[in-house]
This record gives sequence, C-alpha cells and structure tokens, in this order.
Amino acid sequence: MPGILTLTFDDGYRHVYKKIVPLLDSMGMVGVFAIPLDTERVAASENMPVTPSQDWLSIVQQGHELAAHSISHANLRSLSPDQLADELARPAQELAATTLAYPGGGYNDSVVTAAMAIYQAGRTTDFGMETVPPRDAMRLKTVNYTNRNWSLFKANLRVLWAQLRGRWLIETYHVIDDTSEGTYAVPYTDFVKHLGFIKRVGISVRTIKSVIS
Repeated sequence: MPGILTLTFDDGYRHVYKKIVPLLDSMGMVGVFAIPLDTERVAASENMPVTPSQDWLSIVQQGHELAAHSISHANLRSLSPDQLADELARPAQELAATTLAYPGGGYNDSVVTAAMAIYQAGRTTDFGMETVPPRDAMRLKTVNYTNRNWSLFKANLRVLWAQLRGRWLIETYHVIDDTSEGTYAVPYTDFVKHLGFIKRVGISVRTIKSVIS
C-alpha cells in the first residue's frame, strides 16, 4: 500500500491563511488547520497576527479540514473537569471539528478519555509515523517541524520513506516564513520546494479526518 501524507498547521496565523492556503490550493493539496477559538489570545502571547477562527470556516469547501485546538490554547492537563469539557466541546460545535490537536502537545489519560467522547482522533507532538489504521487514533504521532529540527533534505527523505513503506506521515507546522527567526519558524522558500517534492513523489496528501474515516 502506498503512503499517506498529512500537512497540519497550528494556531491560525494570518500568514498561513493568506499564503499557505492559496499555495496548497494551487498545487491541488489539502491541509489540516488546528485553530484555537480565541485566536487573539494566541496573537498576544506569540506576538504574531492571526486570522479569526470564524474566517477559517471558508476554506473547508476547498477540501481542507479544521481541527479543534481548544478555546484558549490552554494546557489541557492543567484544567478542571468542567474547564476541560468546555475547551473540548466548543470547538467541535463552532468549527464542526471531528479531530483534535492537543495544544502544546499536552495530554494525559484523563484528557484523552474526555476527548474520545467528542473527537475521532487526536494529534500529539510525539515524534513518529503512523500505520493505517493507526494503533491509537487519539494519540497520533507527528513530525513537528521547527527551526531547530528543520532540514529540507530530511523532510523530503521522510516523505519518500513513508511512500515506499506505506506509512502515514503527519507533518506539523506553525510559522512558515523566510524572515522569521522564531523557534517554530520554517523557511517559506524551503516549504515551497518541499511541496514540489511531495508532488513529484506522488504520495497521497489527505486530511486526518479522511484517513480516520
């Protein structure tokens, strides 16, 4: 069986909405966008402009997926049961999300149990590739790219390996920009080249929702 690639983008940054979504559309690719409902809180904490959560709804018609990312981008492990229930439930209602990305990768058994009642899958920040079907859909592994671990060569190699071995590779991105030196930044120029490689390899690019379903 050939491999599967999922491209995921966290936190709802404006440059992702303005540049990355049209780029994916132009290449016939889909992505998963994990959007906290309170995007302004993310903007304040990260000092980066964001696109309001409701504006993201427009991209679903192009085949993209909106994933829950809580309301406030809180560490879900630190919340009371009532707070956790609200942080999980509202994104499912307002974004029609059926999958979840744990903010900051923060999860434990209690969080997973609560999330299972609402979502079909949950993405962690645990490193690795998945099988299809995954061993545990509520604890999906990913390769979370930052400026500390980004390498165009290695990113391309992982895609090729996933295709040849029939694995499911989930790539996670935050900031994609040539000028940013932030921890979570990946160069835009490299990202465009990476998409070109993905296209040439011919790996199936799908959303988490479509793979799980």
